Amino acid sequence: MLTLKGKKVYSELQELIDPAHTALLIIDMCNEPTHQKGYFHNKGADLTAVADIVEPIARLAEAARKAGVLVVHAQQANLPDGRTDSPAWLRLKSIAYKFTEADEANDDYCIDGTWGAQINERLAPQPGDVVAKKQHASAFIGTNTDMILRSGGIETVVVTGTSSYGCVLNTVMDASCLDYYVVVGEDVVAGPNKALHAAALSIMRSRHDMAKAEDLLKIWNK
Repeated sequence: MLTLKGKKVYSELQELIDPAHTALLIIDMCNEPTHQKGYFHNKGADLTAVADIVEPIARLAEAARKAGVLVVHAQQANLPDGRTDSPAWLRLKSIAYKFTEADEANDDYCIDGTWGAQINERLAPQPGDVVAKKQHASAFIGTNTDMILRSGGIETVVVTGTSSYGCVLNTVMDASCLDYYVVVGEDVVAGPNKALHAAALSIMRSRHDMAKAEDLLKIWNK
């Protein structure tokens, strides 16, 4: 614990992720970004790194529940026919996912109610978990995530999931701006692009606490 400007500030990992005030955020671990049959694989993405974090996140979630840590699944669940896509958001998609006018009618991912938007079976929400559906990158934009966390007295979010340089990074930045302590699960965030993943980790490491799953488990398993 530090004292800065007369205020008590959590500084040690055990203080930061105390189950009494911590939530585990699992970002976008749906079928589409984690399976070889989904949209991103069909776009040419190598999903190996994302698939590799499924099991570690599952173990982390199990330990979190036993310790009394709130588990929140941020689920990408877009509406069909572009109903949740503004022109500006479609421009972002055209850059990030190579949307084109020729194929845009059938070019989308994680449509609400489809297999692609369902949370990976290994990470299926359990009783007591919260599912927050989202249509943009951040788990805090257009969702009730902030209300749920504040209503539960949450001060710290431990962030895991995909993609490290997209939805994870956006969520981390928004959580910080909303005055949550942020701990990034360094080895339980991933993305298909290795260079962008490394860049995202570098950015997050420069501003936020980082912790490996093993260190989180040691504390929560106590």
